Amino acid sequence: MDRTDLPPPPQATPARTFDARRVRDHHEPNPGPRGLTETVTYPCSRPLGSKVSGWVGGHFEFVELAVTPEARGRGIGGQLHDALLANLDHRRALLATSSSQDDPAVRLYSSRGWVSLATYGDNRQVMGRVLSE
Repeated sequence: MDRTDLPPPPQATPARTFDARRVRDHHEPNPGPRGLTETVTYPCSRPLGSKVSGWVGGHFEFVELAVTPEARGRGIGGQLHDALLANLDHRRALLATSSSQDDPAVRLYSSRGWVSLATYGDNRQVMGRVLSE
């Protein structure tokens, strides 16, 4: 498949607001402009605390980074990570990931300056990273 086979990108939607003190464990329909609806996913149903809420708002949300198993161990994940965060206008970033220190993603994030801000669920955490002072 070349790029001409791809469907057109969706139209951008304006930024949404949410309760920074609480995250939820379900999908909430969020009616947008022109009757469009986007789905907002929250990872848990309890407050994550002041340590996290001080980071929320104006942050970059690092959602997903994946490297295929056969390409792992070559530094590709670190290069993707660094390229994604380079030259952002945000002062801080947040992500949700496993809380297991043995998880390769957690090791990558920790080696790149991410710190654990809160844990939730059976094996999840919110991590934060300062991007600029």
